[in-house]
Amino acid sequence: MNLLVTVVLLPAVFPARASRSGPDSVRAGTFDTVAVSAVALADPRLEQAIDTLAPLPTTTTVAPPPTTLAPRPRPTTTTSTTRPPAPPTDPNGGTQEGKGTWYHQQSGICAHRTLPFGTVVTVVNTRNGRSTRCTVGDRGPFVAGYIIDLAPEQFDQISARSAGVFPAKISW
Repeated sequence: MNLLVTVVLLPAVFPARASRSGPDSVRAGTFDTVAVSAVALADPRLEQAIDTLAPLPTTTTVAPPPTTLAPRPRPTTTTSTTRPPAPPTDPNGGTQEGKGTWYHQQSGICAHRTLPFGTVVTVVNTRNGRSTRCTVGDRGPFVAGYIIDLAPEQFDQISARSAGVFPAKISW
């Protein structure tokens, strides 16, 4: 009896594909008819049970087309232009005097021991009165009495490079 019920249920669970054809193809409902006839001959009481197990009308559900995901928004980066931090309060009122020298650095950059990077400094040669401006972008000089190191281009504007050292007054 289990075998007959299984045979009856097979077409409902595994319906035949309409695209298949040939001698080995199975059409939906073929096993239903055979199984119902065999059961009807074997036991008339089972015919009513088989009718309740008959396959339901087949409904085909079409899956919705795959949706394409919207591209993720790129994270926004914000850049802010901020001023460099204010220089520390100086008892000299933003000026210093000492010796200046040159060192290998790109044009417009100077070195100071304590001024914040990005501070614009005016450097004056007190011997001849010439001046130049530079931006603190490095640390130094670390020699007593020296207050600033200049890039060669700025040094040449206020002193001869052959001199190597000049008396300097800086303000920021």
